[in-house]
Amino acid sequence: MSASAVCGPIDLIFLQDLSGSFSDDLPILKAQIPNLIAAIEGSNPDADFGVASFIDKPTGGFGGTTDYVYQTHLAVSTDNAAVIAAMNALSNRSGADAPEAQLEGLLQTALRIAELGYRADATRVVMLSTDSTYHVAGDFASVVANNLDAILDGTPPGTGEDYPTIDGLRAALVAANIFPVFSVTPEMRITYEDLVAQLGFGAVVTLTSDSANFSDAVRTALASACGIITHPGTDGNDSIDGSEGDDGIFCGLGDDTAHGDLGDDLIDGGYGDDDCFGDDGRDDLRGGSGRDDLDGGADDDVLSGGLGDDTMRGGTGADRFVVNAGDGHDTVADFEDGIDRIDLSSMDKTEAAAATLSAVADAGGTRISFSDGSSLFLAGMTPSDLSLDDLILDSTNAAPVAANDSAATQSTRPVSIDVLANDVDVENDPLNVVSVSVAAHGSVVIEADGTLTYTAAFGFVGNDTFTYVVSDGARFASARVTVAVAPDLTGSARADNLVGTAAPELFRGFGGDDSILALGGDDTVLAGSGNDTADGGAGADSMYGGWGADRLIGGAGGDSLNGEGGRDTLEGGDGDDALDGGTENDRIDGGDGNDVILGGDGNDTITGGPTSVAGLVTDLDTIDAGAGDDVVHGGADADSILGGDGNDRLLGEDGDDDLYGGAGNDTLKGGLLDDRLHGEDGDDLLMGEVGDDNLDGGAGNDRLVGGAGENQMKGGVGNDTYVVGGFAATDIIEENAAPAVSVDTILFAPGITFADIALSRVIDTLVISHALGTVEVADHYNEPKKAVEFLAFDDGSLYEMATGILTPPPSTDITGTPAPELLTGTAMDDTITGLGGADTILGMTGDDLIDAGWGGDVVYGDSSLAGAAGGHDTIRAGGGADELHGGRGHDRIYGEDGHDSLFGDGGNDLLAGGAGDDVLTGGTGGDRLRGGAGSDVFVFEVDGGRDRVLDFQSGADHLDLTAFGLAETDLTFTAFGSSDQHLLITATGLSVELWNTVQTDLDVAADFLF
Repeated sequence: MSASAVCGPIDLIFLQDLSGSFSDDLPILKAQIPNLIAAIEGSNPDADFGVASFIDKPTGGFGGTTDYVYQTHLAVSTDNAAVIAAMNALSNRSGADAPEAQLEGLLQTALRIAELGYRADATRVVMLSTDSTYHVAGDFASVVANNLDAILDGTPPGTGEDYPTIDGLRAALVAANIFPVFSVTPEMRITYEDLVAQLGFGAVVTLTSDSANFSDAVRTALASACGIITHPGTDGNDSIDGSEGDDGIFCGLGDDTAHGDLGDDLIDGGYGDDDCFGDDGRDDLRGGSGRDDLDGGADDDVLSGGLGDDTMRGGTGADRFVVNAGDGHDTVADFEDGIDRIDLSSMDKTEAAAATLSAVADAGGTRISFSDGSSLFLAGMTPSDLSLDDLILDSTNAAPVAANDSAATQSTRPVSIDVLANDVDVENDPLNVVSVSVAAHGSVVIEADGTLTYTAAFGFVGNDTFTYVVSDGARFASARVTVAVAPDLTGSARADNLVGTAAPELFRGFGGDDSILALGGDDTVLAGSGNDTADGGAGADSMYGGWGADRLIGGAGGDSLNGEGGRDTLEGGDGDDALDGGTENDRIDGGDGNDVILGGDGNDTITGGPTSVAGLVTDLDTIDAGAGDDVVHGGADADSILGGDGNDRLLGEDGDDDLYGGAGNDTLKGGLLDDRLHGEDGDDLLMGEVGDDNLDGGAGNDRLVGGAGENQMKGGVGNDTYVVGGFAATDIIEENAAPAVSVDTILFAPGITFADIALSRVIDTLVISHALGTVEVADHYNEPKKAVEFLAFDDGSLYEMATGILTPPPSTDITGTPAPELLTGTAMDDTITGLGGADTILGMTGDDLIDAGWGGDVVYGDSSLAGAAGGHDTIRAGGGADELHGGRGHDRIYGEDGHDSLFGDGGNDLLAGGAGDDVLTGGTGGDRLRGGAGSDVFVFEVDGGRDRVLDFQSGADHLDLTAFGLAETDLTFTAFGSSDQHLLITATGLSVELWNTVQTDLDVAADFLF
């Protein structure tokens, strides 16, 4: 923080009392002006000055005939020599005894903006110097009240109106944005402090012949005018501690101690022997007059000792030590050659360079001596260490160039404007926004990152403008920002069609089935109630579906999609999106990018999305399915998937995935590459599939299938089953049932009997060899809780490890219990009855008849191994939300009651959902699909054969074609049948018959999922 970086330009008018009583003080003031201008520009390089004066009304009893109430001598000028000359040309007139026309003179400086040449973007200060009290309204009551304009009424001027009221003066100063500083003799200080109190703003400094004291006081007053003083000092010896933010500490008189603490702080020691510590942050430390000790602390600091013999320590960072002519004999205690720099830019360039090159060794360091008798001692340096590279000699610094900006928003939507993006500095100095003007129809806030946030006033529509000031730390530039404020895009209770523009906009759909196309910009969409369709288009959009079955499409950009109430479809599109389904059964597709997906309540179907660039890892999704029986597809690349509550189906697919089942009886499939599967609570099925996978069943009776690769399997607490032998694999099993007692089983793939395996012991590890690989059970012989109790085979035989007894195959009539359990068929034609509980049932080979019974069951007509041999099975789910897999044969699968998921897999299958909202996936082969009651989803696979849907209900059911990457225009509809009562839908890789349905029955946008 620095005064120049916060104040910006300053226009200061010296307003002088030229009455006779000020004749002894005017020479003192004139002598101070050169030093005062130098001191002000040392803190505020973009400071310009003007000169004006007052005496009193030129009439008897008030002033002489040649007196006046106000006169401009020099408008605001960049020519300091002209300012000093104008001050030196002033001379005292007569003026009767006190009081004088101070208030009327000050009023005129606020009314003559053009005459005085104030800059629009400058902080305006009037320094009024006087030794007398002031006239107030009523002192010249013989004429009319002062009309507060720039015309001095009467002849002579000023005699035709009274003195102004303090209220009128205050209003004029506020309107002109002028801050008054009263430079007064000691006996007048209390009088003008009372005036400042009445005005509500301003400052008072004591006019003294001590130039250092006076300059420090004026600099502090200017800092007050700029509003940068956060911690003011007193006339005594202060101890001031800053805050964690950017502080402005002005110590004032006395021998003070100041600490900036955190933040980029400005610390001005003022008059006296001060100790100033910047601490952390990029600080600006100024000693002022006196023997000061400055310590920058951490980061890149600027240290200027000022008048007196000062000691400066930069601390860590690249520090700048500022030395001015006449500063005294200063010491830099820790100059780091090649890192820190000495700023001599205020001196003559040639003289400063010569002095540096003539530096001589002194006790413990090197001293640079200047022609005015001042010097700089660099502790620990030798003359040969110094070079011109250590100096800043050139005082020229081009001002930055600020370009006008424009933005667009809506009346209720704040907009962020990066005004620095098109501003430049030729020296590549960092730029900061230091101030903004007041917007006529809204508010503007400078954010920490330098952007501006504009918020329109309530109800305003149209163009609003404001200006901002940018600084490179020394010079300034300003530019104008124009904000086009459009009305909200608002719908009604009916079905509305809202289309936006390329600008950021707010859409309110309200009621009805709305269609919203946002196009470009970072838009906010509040769809409202109804079954709405909203497309965010390009930009980082925030979309809220409200109540109803909504379709939200994020489009390009990092979008936030919130389905809220209803059965929603959310499509993130390109970019890193955040999607939240909300309540009910939602379909969510993250699309390209690293998405964060929350399923929320309901039985959701979630897809993480594909990779957009071949060979690159660009789609790392994080998915939390939430409550309900969810189906989650991770898609490409490495995904993190949490199933949450419910009986979930988690499919990692491509990439190194992390899958967490959560509570419930879950199915986890890793897919390709090296996956980590965590079943957690519940009776879970974990399938590593291809890759070197790590499977952890957690609590519950779990089934773990490592698949191809080198797999690590840990069943956890519960009666777990490890399926091995179906792939070329090395499976390592680590059991740990503590503290509960469990019965764990290794189940071999179909075709493997006890005679096909070999058991051996390697130290404490059980090693089982089979035709395709090995199985290792760690610590099987060392810790009973890590032992596997049984080996099970496809023919139904069971080998008990503890006794070595091989039990022959059981009966083909298998009946469960009301509790959750694993029921495994044989190679023969089995009849399996699950009864109650959330069972896992494996029919194995043979033509099996399976009745899962009540509960959320997982049923495989064959085994759970992909591609395993099987028969033509009949499967009935019973009650509950069941997951039913037919396998390779021609199967008949009946969902019956509950929200079921039916998978025909291979063969020509019959799938009947029954009651409830079911998902039917025929798989390969020519399948027949009947959804039954409820809102059903029919899922089709690429080249899956010609499938037949027997009872499609438009408006309730859905045809899921997401696997094809199609659009509506890719579909061909062909009527067939004796009276064209059926409809054939075809596309590349797709052939679906809808029986007893004609094309006009369909609403493609609502009935199809692409």
